Amino acid sequence: MGGAATEEQVAAAYQPWSSGSGPWDAALSVELPEYAVKLGVPAPATRRELLRLLVAAGLVTTDGETRYRVVETPPRAEDVLRLPAGQSATIRGQDAHRRYAPFAADLWTMGRAAAATAEAWAGGDPSGGQ
Repeated sequence: MGGAATEEQVAAAYQPWSSGSGPWDAALSVELPEYAVKLGVPAPATRRELLRLLVAAGLVTTDGETRYRVVETPPRAEDVLRLPAGQSATIRGQDAHRRYAPFAADLWTMGRAAAATAEAWAGGDPSGGQ
């Protein structure tokens, strides 16, 4: 969803086959009352009702309950919810891995290539091992 959408447009865009989870107004297969209580909204029973929870969590914005938009920079879970220390640490670790693992892999690859080039030059290979 690039722009704002009404609840009806979100429902129309929902594709039950993409998640295999059934129609838009079908009951949710997971219970979210703990998070709903922490966010101060009623526990959602359907995907449609989940929009309220997403707004309360700061993942989606609304202009008075008529149009919804995905936020550009969503808040971190620990900034929105009071989580046990262990769960908060796990989330931070997962976030750090998702953010930095590809960068670390790139650095490692570049380091290996630089080391191979340096070794080739040290051995007198002017092409750098290429």
